[in-house]
Amino acid sequence: MSVENPKTNGVPGARDVVFNRVTARNNTYQSAAAGDYQNGDGFSLERSASRISFLNSAAYDNTDGGWDDKSQAAYYENCVALRNKRNFRLWNDSPQPTTLNNVLSAYAQKHDNYSTAGLWSQGYVEVYDSTFFGNAGSEIVLENNATPAARVKVTNSILSDAGPCGAVVSKEGGTTLELVDSVTCDGAAGTPVQLRAPTSTWTGSPVDAFSPVSAAVTQGYRPAP
Repeated sequence: MSVENPKTNGVPGARDVVFNRVTARNNTYQSAAAGDYQNGDGFSLERSASRISFLNSAAYDNTDGGWDDKSQAAYYENCVALRNKRNFRLWNDSPQPTTLNNVLSAYAQKHDNYSTAGLWSQGYVEVYDSTFFGNAGSEIVLENNATPAARVKVTNSILSDAGPCGAVVSKEGGTTLELVDSVTCDGAAGTPVQLRAPTSTWTGSPVDAFSPVSAAVTQGYRPAP
């Protein structure tokens, strides 16, 4: 699905649109040469769109972004993204943040020779009560290819490898990442955050598969009713 609607004769693009309970799956672009960029997005939004909301939605098994979102100040709630190259790819360059609230991003996987991430951004993003787990590459990748550079704030969330712990964040110079009351798995911690039944093949069942085992861990994604 693509939301583009570029400005024409002074008329603004799509705005104040809500998508609820929608799923994008298995979008792919197969190039002739192995390793070439695989541009198969689940959801694609362009810069002329603004204040687009996704609620209770999912993106699975797309060869590029689960969401490739260049729109202004989008809002996500109770959304899940698994096995895309970049589960959430967010470019927002507006003064207001794109907001992720209670989202799950897990098991992003390589489909070509380009970077893989649970959350990739070169814009302004705020994340609350969310989980980034087991993503190849890094849980979060911040780039500085445009002005302004990536500025991301993550609150009350989980960032964890599924296996042996490594770096969960990759950030270029000039980018900003603020972690507030969040739990991370890294080389110092030594062990991943323990979740109930995480699996790379998950498509919704059991619903609590990515909930923390320990009741003391109050951070992270919880399945919506």
